[in-house]
Amino acid sequence: MGKSFSLKIGNDLNELAGLCHEVHNFLEEEKAPASPIYKIDLALEEMLTNVIKYGYDDDARHEISVSLQLDQNRILLEMRDDGHEFNPLLEAPPSDLSGELEERRVGGMGILLTRSMVDAISYSRDGNLNAVTVSVNIN
Repeated sequence: MGKSFSLKIGNDLNELAGLCHEVHNFLEEEKAPASPIYKIDLALEEMLTNVIKYGYDDDARHEISVSLQLDQNRILLEMRDDGHEFNPLLEAPPSDLSGELEERRVGGMGILLTRSMVDAISYSRDGNLNAVTVSVNIN
């Protein structure tokens, strides 16, 4: 049986920083290897930064839930939010890597980087909630 962790935050970048710290500490305390921890840290920060910045049209507080399952083979991260329906696997604009670095449009690399580093990522819409699940193998 694996270990689990869950936490809810508001759609606030300051709360995201605290969540990232708590997830990182949980994984370190459970003796997860450094490389999978780095990948989970990246996925969590990149995906939820997008939700917080672009997912809502109002200034109201919205709840974002995060859960983590850890066993000897993998780390499973699930993020749920009630922001705009957005499938990061299909709807994220492709990053333009052509041209000089200084001339490129800012943004768009986080989802691409996350997708390239994790072992699996999936999206579903459950009622009015986006659900993104990221899997990172430990071995």
